[in-house]
Amino acid sequence: MNLSRSAEFLLVAIFSLLIIFHVLIITSITPYDIVWGSRLSSSQEMIVFELISLALNVFFLSVILMHAQIIRPILSTKVLKILIWVMMGLFILNTLGNLVSENDFEKLAFTPVTILLSIALYIVAKSKKGMSSLN
Repeated sequence: MNLSRSAEFLLVAIFSLLIIFHVLIITSITPYDIVWGSRLSSSQEMIVFELISLALNVFFLSVILMHAQIIRPILSTKVLKILIWVMMGLFILNTLGNLVSENDFEKLAFTPVTILLSIALYIVAKSKKGMSSLN
């Protein structure tokens, strides 16, 4: 198994776990004060932010599943590659946000996760997989 394929499987695992995590927050099994830099002030605000996070993580997982051809791609290879680069940029920004979080749990637990996501996304984005169809 090559590095790109391993990175894809790592991304599938992490995004799947993040989806579960966001569901646990929405259902109040996990307290919402450990996310969003401890800036959420109400359950209603948490629901909005967490539903957006959940939708984004499902989208991110779908992009990786299509790129890995685990599910049938409905987007072109070129679009998938662009989305993966954009995702990498978002997770780099998210890492910076985690570093300045007022919540120590968020800082210590999620900074390494977003760094790992950024690196894995870079590996997948730089892979030659599907490159012949980009031209």
